[in-house]
Amino acid sequence: MALTPTENLRAQQGRNARQSQITYWIGCAYDALGQKDKAKQSWTEVVTPPATRGNRPGGGSGCGLSMTNQGEQRYFVALAQKKLGTGDKGEAVFKELAATSTTSASDQSDNPGDPQFVDARRLPSRENLATPHYTVGLGYAGLGNKIYARKEFTAALASAPDFLSAKIALDLL
Repeated sequence: MALTPTENLRAQQGRNARQSQITYWIGCAYDALGQKDKAKQSWTEVVTPPATRGNRPGGGSGCGLSMTNQGEQRYFVALAQKKLGTGDKGEAVFKELAATSTTSASDQSDNPGDPQFVDARRLPSRENLATPHYTVGLGYAGLGNKIYARKEFTAALASAPDFLSAKIALDLL
């Protein structure tokens, strides 16, 4: 049901930005139920490039995904690869996510000119400040480094206390 939005959520029709995440967790549910073939099928769907999924719910090019969703998508693809036994590919993704710069969003707030006048349009949003920490946290979580993952998720929540994905990831550690 999570893959098919209701009619009253017209803005959510078409590609589901959380396709990889939802399908990964469906695979985990099948695995917990002992339905290994269905679990493997779900995880295989996660690692299948979106362009080859056709017109199934969530299929598509992936265009328009935010930076947060791109990091999440890659993270859940890497987790699915790990479940399928091709973890060496996923390990490289986790290392890359963990190496993401957490200063990129704060660097964008440099405001040349008179320091008495702050242009609010040039200030980064709370989500833009939190996202790099969240992405790094996902990388560390994938690598099994819970201490650093917890630190990064906490930093993300310090920047944006309403960042639900960071809260959920912190709770899952």
